[in-house]
Amino acid sequence: MAYFKKNYSFLFLCCSLFIFISCSEELTTTNKIKSCLANGDWCESIINKQVIAILLPKEIPYLQPFPVTVKLDSRDKESVSQLEIQFSMKKMEMGKNVFNLKKIEDSEYWTTKVVLPICVSGRRDWIVNVVVKTNKLKLERYFEIELK
Repeated sequence: MAYFKKNYSFLFLCCSLFIFISCSEELTTTNKIKSCLANGDWCESIINKQVIAILLPKEIPYLQPFPVTVKLDSRDKESVSQLEIQFSMKKMEMGKNVFNLKKIEDSEYWTTKVVLPICVSGRRDWIVNVVVKTNKLKLERYFEIELK
């Protein structure tokens, strides 16, 4: 009988710990990389009816500010506490290129100005990560962008 009490106690402890961890961790949803061209058109990522789209200008100058707009058409857009966009390159250290976006009032659009560094190798392919944070959820969408 003592053997069963020990096993049930251990099982109860494990279940309690699992519930505590799952309730306290931030939920994150991510998708595969979506390939896009920086051509002045929207690039959308749709997963489970949650749409995140980015808009980059047709021509992007290095070392000069350019506008980036993000459209949120998700279930949690009213509770967004932070929206940021991160630029990086595969297998190339380009420094920290993270920008916070501001919501355009009474819309589903967020915007910011971005300044990108010049890659010494001449590469113009960027991975753009859009990070949407709410009090319950963290959404990340990756876009592979070729700049002109």
